[in-house]
Amino acid sequence: MKKIIRFCLPLIILLLLPPLVTKAEGEKFKNDRCVVPFDLIVSCDGEEKYLRSSYGILVGISDDGGAPNIIANVKDVFATGEEIQIFCDEKAIEEDKRDKVEAVIKVTVEKDVQIGATINNVSDSMNLAVLNLEKKVYNHNSVLFDLDDDNIKPAQELYILDNESNYHIGYAVNESLVNGIKYVQFDSPLDWEQRGQAVFTENEEFVGMIQDSVDGAHKNALSSKEIAVVLKTLGIEIDVADHTVKPVDKQVLIAATDMADKLDLSLYTPETAEAMKEQIQVARSIIISEEATQEEVDAAYNNLNSAQDSLVIEEKMDTITIVLIIVSGVLALGIVIFVIVLIIINKRRNKKEKEKAELDAKRAPVSNGPYVPNGNKNKKETTLPGGQSEYLTRVKLSGELDKNDAPESGGMSEKLTNLSGFAPSSKAVSFNEEDTTVLSVIEEDEHNSSKILAHLVMLNDGKRIDIDKELYTLGKSEQKADFAIDNKSVSRAHLSIIYKDGKFYAKDLSSLNGSYLNNNKLNPQEEVEIKNEDSIKLADAEMKFYVD
Repeated sequence: MKKIIRFCLPLIILLLLPPLVTKAEGEKFKNDRCVVPFDLIVSCDGEEKYLRSSYGILVGISDDGGAPNIIANVKDVFATGEEIQIFCDEKAIEEDKRDKVEAVIKVTVEKDVQIGATINNVSDSMNLAVLNLEKKVYNHNSVLFDLDDDNIKPAQELYILDNESNYHIGYAVNESLVNGIKYVQFDSPLDWEQRGQAVFTENEEFVGMIQDSVDGAHKNALSSKEIAVVLKTLGIEIDVADHTVKPVDKQVLIAATDMADKLDLSLYTPETAEAMKEQIQVARSIIISEEATQEEVDAAYNNLNSAQDSLVIEEKMDTITIVLIIVSGVLALGIVIFVIVLIIINKRRNKKEKEKAELDAKRAPVSNGPYVPNGNKNKKETTLPGGQSEYLTRVKLSGELDKNDAPESGGMSEKLTNLSGFAPSSKAVSFNEEDTTVLSVIEEDEHNSSKILAHLVMLNDGKRIDIDKELYTLGKSEQKADFAIDNKSVSRAHLSIIYKDGKFYAKDLSSLNGSYLNNNKLNPQEEVEIKNEDSIKLADAEMKFYVD
């Protein structure tokens, strides 16, 4: 039973822990150029063969800023006997020259730019190799070592960095000793291809280098503490993270809080004043807390300043301002009422004048001569000789008189011209041989007589639309069209039918859904001749055109 539990427990933990994921986009470590790839090559007498690529980590401090050293796994910097034998066989190297076969390490620093590296020292027990670069690398970073004994805790998230600046998350079990050497143990599935990559904490501090499993149960990273001992022994100086606890300075926060307490928050808007009170309370709690960190103190100070900068003064009106506003409002209301009264009075006056004019027009006499409503009352109204009114009604519009109807007495032209208030027409007639011209008392209104020019028949209900104007408009609006068509697809003013020079024309009034003549769409505002029995369609309202 114990064996089953011991076997299943790692599998259960693996299922519970999330898999390796790429670090969230936008989060960058300062040490994103600390991992470099290198190629292992074997050569002899000018013959070379590429064996494999691996990873190394830049370490050490250079006086002029360059990174001079690399740490890697021993297995990655030496060629095996089998690899050397295969190389010699392929290149036909003689037996007496095989001892000259050597491994060459070329570090890739930028795209296809490579520089050589030599082995400084190795530790087979730790599977650690220290390499010296032939040249210093200035566009990369050395790692910052974390040598704190309590930096690794169970289930802690650690970040694994490859040479392409990609971050992956691994979950540590703990930091333990294997054969007397400190390793960071993982339960996350770490591939062998990650060997030689760097492991960091969330504070960007280097805690180990990925290696193969050394205890048979976990993936491992050689602890940065072990690597630091080796580097110091070789005289290589490294950057170490400072975990010294520094005293928290609260003096600036205390001074800012005291000044904030002296503010008269009643002068500001309730929202900004309340926000300020909240930040003052937070600052006070940070000041009296013995466990507050410097980061918390600095954050409270910044928030307090931001709240103070956001205070908005509340604009309060005095009594005089209020009175002036009220008086101005009353005056404005009085002016509006006065204007409305004037408009009403003016409308009533115009209405009365119109009614009076209509009444005067109705009182005008029909047969006994013109009616003079506003003329001189003392002037005697002149009438024509007997029968002359009746005679004038028989005047032909062509301007000629019937000789049998001519009046016995002459001088009628002169008498007509002396009539006071007589309204002449535009037509003239001749009464005698001397072509004396007089004005007819019969007024003609040619435009008032309606004459149907053409008509339309709606195809859906057979309704007839009489076109009795030279410009006749069809549409949906009763205000804008002479005939309103109850159809949502028809525009308010859709189509005009125009009569001129004895012909009819159709003109689309830039309608939304268009107009069609015999199924041909009309161009907006273009007049197109229409003929008897042509088909007209307004959107989807169809009709037939007929000339009367």
